[in-house]
Amino acid sequence: MFLSRTESTVTNHYKATYDSNKSDITLTKLRSSLVQMSKVDSRGRLRNCRIHDLLREVLVKKMESSFCHVVDGNESIVKGEIVTRRLSIVNNSCTTILQDADQVSQVRIILNFNIDQSPTLLNYIFNPARMKGIKLKEGFGSLKTLEKLYDLDVNEMGVEVIEELGKLMQLRRLRINNFRSEYGRILGGCIEKMNHLESLDVNATSEDDVIDLESMSSPPQFLQRLYLSGRLMKLPEWIKKLQNLTAIFFNWSKLEDDSIQNLKNLPNLLVFWIQRDAYVGDELQFEKGMFTKLKELDLTYLSGLERVEIEEGSLVNLESLEIGPSPQLKEVPSGIQHLKNLQYLCFYDTSMKFMKSMLPGGQHYKIVQHVPRVRISYTRDGGKYETFRLF
Repeated sequence: MFLSRTESTVTNHYKATYDSNKSDITLTKLRSSLVQMSKVDSRGRLRNCRIHDLLREVLVKKMESSFCHVVDGNESIVKGEIVTRRLSIVNNSCTTILQDADQVSQVRIILNFNIDQSPTLLNYIFNPARMKGIKLKEGFGSLKTLEKLYDLDVNEMGVEVIEELGKLMQLRRLRINNFRSEYGRILGGCIEKMNHLESLDVNATSEDDVIDLESMSSPPQFLQRLYLSGRLMKLPEWIKKLQNLTAIFFNWSKLEDDSIQNLKNLPNLLVFWIQRDAYVGDELQFEKGMFTKLKELDLTYLSGLERVEIEEGSLVNLESLEIGPSPQLKEVPSGIQHLKNLQYLCFYDTSMKFMKSMLPGGQHYKIVQHVPRVRISYTRDGGKYETFRLF
């Protein structure tokens, strides 16, 4: 799936959506050299492609028929149903263009480029500038073919409006902001109906607000990416059932020792970020056999962390490890020498003694010397990081 120039500020550079039902088409184009691969992420997913100018002209003409419909400031109103997959609204108001949500019942993605507007029924289904959140009104449930819904602000939306999320059963990506614990059971029931959901991002109002999704018993089985920013009273049991999960991002969760251990058997986990006191224990231990496919581990802003121990036979495919700032952490994690595939190691705001211990002749030099890139970053005035390359 490609973005037109109207939907992207990058000339001749298009994002490919590597969804399951589009992967065969994308691979066919790659093999025929019609499309050139330009970027693959750490999870092996195709992220960006390039195409020739001549092919671009062909695609633009094809898109104009049914793939994409662009509504600009010259159109005051659109009558009747819009038969298109992607709707872009530029320099105009959703309320003056679209009189009814039923007009766009076939639309999968709505891109609104009107940054300064107040939220309306269809505003900010996806806002590229991410300047505001989305507050949808009653009736949005008719967008039954919608695949992506970002930055949904559920605060003060009302129970009846929130329940309409359960009608969006084709959603693949969902990001919720200002989540409150009293919405947990309602949202959990809606999410369970989203059988095609691949990415779920839930953000609490503040770091002390609880994300309560424990009532879910049958999570979407194809979920690949899970982002939870808010306090968890305990690790939801349903997370352990996600056999297709490739990435977990925890912020402010305040999990304790056994919670991380409970995730060790996720068979396809490649990326694990534990940030901003998502873990409040003083020691993290990675036992033999844990996270054998993991490639990226981020342990940042864990204020109580004192020690990290990595047993031989754990994290065997880890390529990137970032740690800190953790004021209580006094030494390099034990067992880093076992991580034979580690390519990048970065510490944030460590002491000078800590840094010198990793230099040639230092106490910990031997256990990090096999890592091609070792960095230490320090916070300077203005909150910016200055990075030092050890080797």
